[in-house]
Amino acid sequence: FQAAAYYIEGSESGILYDGLMPTSTNKTLYERVKEIATKPFIFVLGHNHGDHKGALAPFFNEGGDVYLTDRVNSTTSLTSFYWRDTLPTQAVRLDKIVTGTYTGDNVHIMKEGDVFDLGNCKFECYQLPGHCDDLMIIYDRENGLMFASDIYAVNRYWVADQFSARGMKQDLVLSLQQQLMDLYTKDGATVKELYTGHNRVGVGGDYLMMWEQ
Repeated sequence: FQAAAYYIEGSESGILYDGLMPTSTNKTLYERVKEIATKPFIFVLGHNHGDHKGALAPFFNEGGDVYLTDRVNSTTSLTSFYWRDTLPTQAVRLDKIVTGTYTGDNVHIMKEGDVFDLGNCKFECYQLPGHCDDLMIIYDRENGLMFASDIYAVNRYWVADQFSARGMKQDLVLSLQQQLMDLYTKDGATVKELYTGHNRVGVGGDYLMMWEQ
């Protein structure tokens, strides 16, 4: 589906940020990351769309710690989780749908201002609604690394740069973005690399101003 997910590992722990579509292979993204991870890691949902939460269900079912924003009601908005079982072909179909609620000790509600400390790097949480009301950006201020899921559009060569704001006025999105830019650059910090939900590659921090314009 050309969605992107990112595994970020620090000196003490890691983050799986977003989770792709449910897998049609015999291995979930969660299982794949466990093969390469050298530290314990958590799952952070960038935003609650089907092409970004595929790893959420298996992570939750195996007792892994999952983080959702405070704008997603874990007992109503996320009432179903699903994955694809092993299939004989790569056919696009769901083999199993399981309904339930994301509740329990391994479900954590995150909010703007929270910080994920991975040991040698810290990721600050910022919310920018527009594409999805619950979207959470994570930003490593010291190293200038930002992971933004879908809010900052795409740069695939066959898709025009675009942005879909839903349920809110464009000037409000612009105002929130300008306020965030002040926070991103506070104390001399600079966004150096930006990774979004459908990029072929990362882009420089100057893309944030291009997007705003």
